Amino acid sequence: MKEGTPYVILDGKIVSSGRCHAKTVSRKGRDIDLWYSGKKKDFGGNIQGLFYPGGLPVWISDVLPENVHDLAAARETVLPVLRNYTDAMPGLADCGYEGAGHGILTPVKKPKGVKELDINARTRNMLLSSARCLGE
Repeated sequence: MKEGTPYVILDGKIVSSGRCHAKTVSRKGRDIDLWYSGKKKDFGGNIQGLFYPGGLPVWISDVLPENVHDLAAARETVLPVLRNYTDAMPGLADCGYEGAGHGILTPVKKPKGVKELDINARTRNMLLSSARCLGE
């Protein structure tokens, strides 16, 4: 990391790939394609990355199967690397990384039954989004 970097951006990306025939067992006990994403309805891989505020990559992970959620992929690949720096600078991430732990700042989600977030939470979310946008 460059000296004086105020924060880094943590984000994941789905990369398309041809069908890979590897199988795995789902949480429900069914055989599923390891590299298939039910969310994207396609085959691919999950890559996690750390970016400088200007959008240049600091670190990119190896590819993981697409069926791995961003937070699980980050815990396996990028968070151990980032933990060395979170005392000095935060990592900014989207809502998919909620629960990533100390030093990872994510937007505030609107709780069930609440019509609108208060002005402080909305302002925080807007500031995080504007600072993260180049790494997205």
